[in-house]
Amino acid sequence: MVEKENNILNNRVILVGAGGHAKVIFDILQTLQVREIAFFDDDVQTFKNLEYLGTMVELFHQKQSFFSNVKLIIAIGNNQVRKEVVEKLAHLDVQYMTVISPSAVISPSSVINEGSVVMPNVVLNTDCTIGKHCIINTSSIIEHDDCIQDYVHISPGVSLAGNVRISEGVHVGIGACCIQGITIGKWSTIGAGAAVVKDISERTLNLGVPAVEKGEI
Repeated sequence: MVEKENNILNNRVILVGAGGHAKVIFDILQTLQVREIAFFDDDVQTFKNLEYLGTMVELFHQKQSFFSNVKLIIAIGNNQVRKEVVEKLAHLDVQYMTVISPSAVISPSSVINEGSVVMPNVVLNTDCTIGKHCIINTSSIIEHDDCIQDYVHISPGVSLAGNVRISEGVHVGIGACCIQGITIGKWSTIGAGAAVVKDISERTLNLGVPAVEKGEI
């Protein structure tokens, strides 16, 4: 079951990344009254008046003691990069924060795993499972019994019917939809506005209404 009380905590929160995705996460953290926030990033050293802690390399070279009283959020939109960051920190005891917007409608029977972010106005219905380090973006609808595996990005305005399985690393583009009972294979991409009406193979690009495979990725 979803533990919403994990959203508000006394630990320091560290954002890994400082791009557009991090901005939205920061706004949610502000709404949740999380005040002690800092960040790592390779490209920028100034972000929302937060303390800059260094580059990604500097993050990866931190000692275990650094992570004892902090929670990390991998605030990076790219699914593969999120996975790479987590894998590089796997030898350490790192705690990841699960961020849920107060405006999201979450069934108490659904499960959201560590490090995932649920954006404003999401609807997550009964008996759904969200994996680790997923992005469930603004105003998307995840219907009953859906299973979304790790490192998935569900873009804004996506609608998934019931009993859909989204495998690891999939990116579902803005405004796409999927009928009930579909399985989407690992690390595939569903284009913006596509309508998925049959199962999707792994590592493929799929576009159109209905969605058609356009090649491997």
